[in-house]
Amino acid sequence: MRRLIVGDVMTTDVITVTAATSFKEVARLLDENDISAMPVLDENGRIVGVVSEADLMLRHEYRDTRLRAGWLTSSQARAVHTKVCGVAARELMSSPTVTIRQTSSVAEAARLMDVHRVKRLPVVDGDGRLVGIISRSDLVTVFLRADDEIRENVRREISQRVLLTETGTVYVDVADGVVVLRGELDRKSSVDIAEQLARHVDGVVDVVNQLGFDRDDSENRIAWRIGTT
Repeated sequence: MRRLIVGDVMTTDVITVTAATSFKEVARLLDENDISAMPVLDENGRIVGVVSEADLMLRHEYRDTRLRAGWLTSSQARAVHTKVCGVAARELMSSPTVTIRQTSSVAEAARLMDVHRVKRLPVVDGDGRLVGIISRSDLVTVFLRADDEIRENVRREISQRVLLTETGTVYVDVADGVVVLRGELDRKSSVDIAEQLARHVDGVVDVVNQLGFDRDDSENRIAWRIGTT
């Protein structure tokens, strides 16, 4: 089963700046393009950081405040001081940047965003050059797949990977991304596999498994994993 990858949903028309881009130009680009962050690139198109609204807002936050010794750790104080006093993207940006390859799965993109608490990930090629950007909103579009498309994907997966070696019948219904499996299979293990296959189809919100079985082979079953190819 081919699952959606980052390259399928990422945005390729990315607004970027260079390390030398001025504070005011960064602010203008963020405002005019209605975005909250931009990748910072070097002369070879490789990403060296990300500059965001939050980086610029530090200027307001600390405008009338001196960074006193002991108030932050020394490394934190230096980083904040650099941003507050920065006049170009190289001082304003956050670095190093969490990136992802366009061949990675959308599930991996979601995991990285959650772990690193970021709203977007620059997408790079094998040489570290920017090829796109993927955001939370891009990931949400996966759940906008049509029910008919999801139904056909689920049917195909179960037909090719369960019913070829299993006697029985499986009916698939989908409403608002929720898959309902009905019918009867010979073995309980096949019922469980059918549910796993359905859950791994992109765009599926939930699976209601109403499949019956003739015999319970739980004690004899062997661990089974779903491939991603």
